[in-house]
Amino acid sequence: MIRRYSNRKMTEVPPHIFATAESAYYYLEHSDRNQSCIISGESGAGKTESTKFILQYLCAVTQSVARWVEQQILEANTILEAFGNAKTLRNDNSSRFGKFIQVCFDTRGQISGSVIQDYLLEQSRITFQAPEERNYHVFYQLCVGANSSPELKKKFLMDKPQSFNFINQSGCYKLEDVDDRKSFEDLCLAMNVLNVSEEMRDGLFQTVSAVLWLGNVSFEDLDGESCSVKKGTIQALNNAAALLGIPSHQLGYLAVNREITVRGHVTEIPLKVHEAFENRNAMAKALYTRTFTWLVRHINSCTNPGVANSKFIGVLDIFGFENFAVNSFEQMCINYTNEKLHKFFNHYVFKLEQEIYEAEGINFSHIRFTDNTLCLELIEKPPKCLLKLLDEECRFPKGTDQSFIEKISHEMGEHEHFIPATDNRRLLLEFGIVHYAGDVVYQVESFLDKNKDVQQAPLFDLMNSSTNPFVRDVTKYQNMLESSLELARNQAVNKQIFSSGTGTGTKSGKGKPTVGDTFRQQLASLNDVLDSTNPWYVRCLKPNHHKSGRSYDDELIITQLRYSGMLDIVRIRKQGFPIHVPASNFMEKYRCLASILDIRLPSDPKEGTRLILKTLKLPETEWQIGRTKIFLRNTVFDPLEKKRKEILSYQILIIQRYWKGFAARQKYLRTRRSVITLQRAWRARKLRILFLRKRWAAVIIQSCVRGMFARELAGELRKRRKKEAAEAKKKKKRQKEKIQQEEIAAKERADLELQQASETERQKQLYSMARLAELKAERLKRGQPADYLDQMFENLEKGDPQEYLIQINEELEQLFMETQQSPVERPEGGRTVRRKRRVQKKMLGIAEDEEQRRGEEIDPSHYTMLEFAEKFFNDHPKGSLSGSISIRKSSITKRALEDILPKQEMLRFTKSLTIPTSLIHMHDPENVHLACNIFRDLNKFMRGELRPEQINLTIQSIIAYGIERPELRD
Repeated sequence: MIRRYSNRKMTEVPPHIFATAESAYYYLEHSDRNQSCIISGESGAGKTESTKFILQYLCAVTQSVARWVEQQILEANTILEAFGNAKTLRNDNSSRFGKFIQVCFDTRGQISGSVIQDYLLEQSRITFQAPEERNYHVFYQLCVGANSSPELKKKFLMDKPQSFNFINQSGCYKLEDVDDRKSFEDLCLAMNVLNVSEEMRDGLFQTVSAVLWLGNVSFEDLDGESCSVKKGTIQALNNAAALLGIPSHQLGYLAVNREITVRGHVTEIPLKVHEAFENRNAMAKALYTRTFTWLVRHINSCTNPGVANSKFIGVLDIFGFENFAVNSFEQMCINYTNEKLHKFFNHYVFKLEQEIYEAEGINFSHIRFTDNTLCLELIEKPPKCLLKLLDEECRFPKGTDQSFIEKISHEMGEHEHFIPATDNRRLLLEFGIVHYAGDVVYQVESFLDKNKDVQQAPLFDLMNSSTNPFVRDVTKYQNMLESSLELARNQAVNKQIFSSGTGTGTKSGKGKPTVGDTFRQQLASLNDVLDSTNPWYVRCLKPNHHKSGRSYDDELIITQLRYSGMLDIVRIRKQGFPIHVPASNFMEKYRCLASILDIRLPSDPKEGTRLILKTLKLPETEWQIGRTKIFLRNTVFDPLEKKRKEILSYQILIIQRYWKGFAARQKYLRTRRSVITLQRAWRARKLRILFLRKRWAAVIIQSCVRGMFARELAGELRKRRKKEAAEAKKKKKRQKEKIQQEEIAAKERADLELQQASETERQKQLYSMARLAELKAERLKRGQPADYLDQMFENLEKGDPQEYLIQINEELEQLFMETQQSPVERPEGGRTVRRKRRVQKKMLGIAEDEEQRRGEEIDPSHYTMLEFAEKFFNDHPKGSLSGSISIRKSSITKRALEDILPKQEMLRFTKSLTIPTSLIHMHDPENVHLACNIFRDLNKFMRGELRPEQINLTIQSIIAYGIERPELRD
């Protein structure tokens, strides 16, 4: 449905409220003037639903991407309907307050936020409802929703709707086809969308519940001048106090007493029973109205457009004309609002239109319309008007409703729109006003109280110390009327309407504005905002009084069409020229038609306009040229717009063609560059992968070849070692044989010496027989040589079988080695020859390395510290050991080479705190650092600077470092 009306003119599609919203949005985008949609009609005609349709359409057509602010604007209606709408005899969802929603747009045509101004919430409904009517929806939604959850029921102390006096008076608790439980869930969801925290939401519902419990508080007379809370209703008072987070005894005291301040002294006055009931109702109204104000201000803070608030479409959903069996102060303000809007409508559509025709010299027939100026003067024009006299009566200490009706009857009895009571018995109880929609009789009871709007200052002082954070926060709206006036001042275009010299300018006392005066200034601000916009009207007609579908009361509809001015609108649309365009703007806008009409336009805009219209052969009765403006009817304007749109569309297509070609070319070039870059990168990657594969294959081949060469060398080395082992074994065997021969020779020499010795002894025996005994004794001491030799030869004759086996084994091994060393010679191939050459070359290299390593081996027996320093220490210039700077050998200049520090001096001790770290060649920096620390500790040890307990630790650490680190040890 929305797509059907999007970007379409009103004449191209069937009538629908979406067409009005689309037209307002179109002119907002294509003109420099803000737009407004004024929705009017009787109560129950569908104004609230029309408002929701317009908001839904604006959010849908501007929502190119999902945005949170549009959802917040739509959900704000859910909250405002729950707290501001109620069932009446004529409407199940009647708005009991007015609202003007400014939907703000940014420079891209997207919704940036909204601002809501509320008007005159009906307070009497909070405490009283007529039969078959209901209180505000939120009371019933809270009762049903909380009773369905034990947790919520306990938290909000809720009961059935029948148990609360404020909502059981009419006997109506449910609406047809409406589920209050689901409505309560939707309300909670809407509060989440609008960022109402759980703590504040619970506090808000507790306040609503407290209002219901206050209605159950009753009073009983004590002595005719004072009263007290009935014992049976003390629990209701305790529940209300607990929900508000204030002491119950203080709330009970405020319910039966009032305070007055006389010359700075506070005097407490007890209330009578009827005064206590009125005071209780005033407390409930104050709590609920401030809660509603808090909600409106919170919604505005969430949807605040910020600086993007200059372009807007205003949607006015105001209460319709009301005429009930009993009409009071609220109905007078509502009907006063409808009179102001009807005056604005007449001024904009009829009077202003005819004045423009006369100023421009246009031929037209005058249209008569209903002028309600006299009715508005009766209500608001000072010095003598209803609102002025009502405010004056509120200032008098002893002013009453009867004295007010006496004044207005005396001052306005002769006014043609004032209707005094025809029955003398009701002369001081009611009066009537002739409105544009019919005569309405108003009951003056409570006019003054409702206009004063008692502040309940002691109650708000008590609420400031509440434990409920919402109750504390809502006290900042104690002066609600001043807050509403401040918001109206911010929205007004002409700030002078709020000056002290305009309007009634009356206040009820101590500078506090009255309800009537505040409402009058709010309407003045609204009228000022509407004057600055281009208005679009939505007239809602009520089809019947019994709220049934597809049923039309012809007489009722004709009556509404007549008093709303719709018949006059049709007549002026038919006879007048609804489209006014300045001549210069017309030429600037439609100059493009000259190209297809093949005409040359003159310099005079009016003559150029006439030439264009005549060339197009448009009927001259459908357009006129005034002094400065061109007046057109839709039968002329629509073809002009169609032709202009065709030309612009063709030109736009040409521009788009070139632009799209340029964009496509740029995109192609970017794509081509990207493809080339990708191809270059891919080719490089492909070549690198191919190179890596080849390198990996080469590495594998090299590893295999090197492994083959290593295995050949290892085999040759094994043969060499085996040969060396065999030679060593032979050498060992020859050494063993040599040792055995030497032992045999030694034994022979020993035997010979023994024989010589025995011969000598025998000769000595011959020479000295006398000494035979001594000689024999000496022989016995030294041992008998003959016995020793016999024993030796006996052992030799016996032999050692183990040695005999070893000797046989050695002979066999020698025979086997000789066999292996002389294999059968076979002719060698080319591959074998190349392998032998490689092995021989490698063996020669290994032999040279071994010889070089053996030449460099240090022999500790003669290798001194000085030789070690000469071989391994770096060269340093003189004086480097006394500083902390070490100079590398490569950085020493030619001049410094002549003055090199001798190695002998480098071995001396030094008292410097730092030691050069480049004395020796070390590759690991950590080893260099440890070497310096070890050298320092050794110096301290040699000089005796270490304590006894440190000596062992130092030596152990030096030995540990030497064991762990081979480079440091060497």
